[in-house]
Amino acid sequence: CSIYAKLFEAHPVQMKKIYEKWSKSKNPWQRRMSIVGIVYYFNLRRKYPSFSYFKKMILRQFNDSHTYV
Repeated sequence: CSIYAKLFEAHPVQMKKIYEKWSKSKNPWQRRMSIVGIVYYFNLRRKYPSFSYFKKMILRQFNDSHTYV
């Protein structure tokens, strides 16, 4: 997650596209990374993506059946 957090900081537009794609993936680990990567980024930075973006990503996974998502 630390690598993705650094990439998010350097290239937020491109990383948002990747996180969006992962959040819709059939792979539960990619869905998990779409959330964990953003949370990890929040914990290390003072500049944040919008709350509405974060909320959208969380709500998309809210009722996921996979334990680790």
